[in-house]
Amino acid sequence: MHTNQPARIGAILTALLLTTGCAASGSAPGAVPSPSAAPPADPSPVALRLGFVAGLADAEVEALQDALPAATDGRVTIDVASEFDSQALGVEQRIVRGVADGAIDLGLVGARAFRELGVRDFDALIAPMVLDSVEAQRAVLASDLPDAMLAGVEPLGVEGLAVLAGPIRRPIADAPLHTLADFDGISFYSWHGDINAMSIEALGAVNVDASPSERNARIADGSIRAYENSLAFLARNADWRARTMTVDLGLWPSTAVLIADGDALEALGEDREAVLRAIAAVADDALDRADDEQALAAEACSAGASLALAGDDAVREIERAFEPVLGALRADAVVADHLDAIATLTDGIEAARIDIATCEDAAAPATPDPASSPEPGAGPGSAGPDAAAAGLDGTYAVEWEVADLAAALGGDDNPESAEVARGNAGELRLTLDRGRYDLLHVPSGDSCPGTYAIDGDRLVMTATSRPSEWHCGAGLGEVAVDAAWAVEGDRLTLTDWRVPQPFSMLGFNAVLLGTLPLERVGAE
Repeated sequence: MHTNQPARIGAILTALLLTTGCAASGSAPGAVPSPSAAPPADPSPVALRLGFVAGLADAEVEALQDALPAATDGRVTIDVASEFDSQALGVEQRIVRGVADGAIDLGLVGARAFRELGVRDFDALIAPMVLDSVEAQRAVLASDLPDAMLAGVEPLGVEGLAVLAGPIRRPIADAPLHTLADFDGISFYSWHGDINAMSIEALGAVNVDASPSERNARIADGSIRAYENSLAFLARNADWRARTMTVDLGLWPSTAVLIADGDALEALGEDREAVLRAIAAVADDALDRADDEQALAAEACSAGASLALAGDDAVREIERAFEPVLGALRADAVVADHLDAIATLTDGIEAARIDIATCEDAAAPATPDPASSPEPGAGPGSAGPDAAAAGLDGTYAVEWEVADLAAALGGDDNPESAEVARGNAGELRLTLDRGRYDLLHVPSGDSCPGTYAIDGDRLVMTATSRPSEWHCGAGLGEVAVDAAWAVEGDRLTLTDWRVPQPFSMLGFNAVLLGTLPLERVGAE
């Protein structure tokens, strides 16, 4: 559950099925539907399956989820493909291959992903300190340059649909990075990508190529001293050991690229053009959807982060350190042309400026009250009043010690059990309220909400499909609980879990919520 130490679901559940007694379920394979004399009068919507990395362009994913049904009168929708673990190294390249193979219909990945796959067309968008403001991105993405870049993905067997602007990523460290010398020899995590690694090494730092979960653990123990990310990310993780951002060093934007399986688009028939127009509109509005950076800076400061400035002289020195990287990129004629075009389009546009005085005036962050439970959401849900009448609705808690959770996750038979247990131990609170639920990891404050329904003695909880509501890594849109429930006094037990194939978040929750009883919070 805990975002700072996300669960590695696929790696742990083989051992779990051997120890928890979960029953697999599902329809029998090989069933063939009977032919129909005529097509149905009201065919079901076509659901395009989208693979993406959580946190890259969550607002755009939600916009697509809204825009495609609206543009096609509900005939085309988007489902999130849950088989891609955002915490796995190289996940973006696997998403691209999944689209090329026809396993999924759409993929949304960072522009950084393509160089490793042999496509250089997006390199100029993420070259160090070339696009260092929202306005610079706006000028470039409003030109015909993105269309020229998108054509470059065709050799991969995918169709390029849109380039989406994103927040500026800056260095965040355990001490202020004021000068080039401050980078010398420090361990610096950058998201998996060749240009990122080249750039970090050009600063004299030691680039760390690791999964996000390994990054989190190593920042916590001090073996990674710095990383690159956005102000929004810093605001959510201001309690980390590394929490000082140098705000006048805009390293590169978090630019995303939307690709598609061409056959899946063709199969849409007359709806294809409406879908493409809706996608273009979502891409055009990406910058308008972005949070104000000064407001994010204030939020980060209030949460306990710090802001620093390198100053004009140090910025110029760091830009000179990046010149060998830009020279290497210019060895490719297409990239050189794109860099020249960007220089022309952004001439006169200043780098983004953040007022760091906001941190000096920020109030100390409020301490969360562990006795309070999150508001799970207004309005009735699919469970209706029956759940309340049956005595199910309420807030329940279970407490996990690290050693006990590691044993429940497989112990010595599962090499990842200790790491997963450290990230997910502590108090969990499950709130059920009229068809809405929230699962809260109290130590981190991470919230995992969704909806639920009851059918007799069975409780089925389904995670939200809205990325902005989800703070729990893997599991977006998946069934989170499918179990028999019983309330006796103030104790809730969940048994007879149905864990389908392939393994999913459901199996993880079967351990977290199905091993020990949950006690009602506030009971006398």
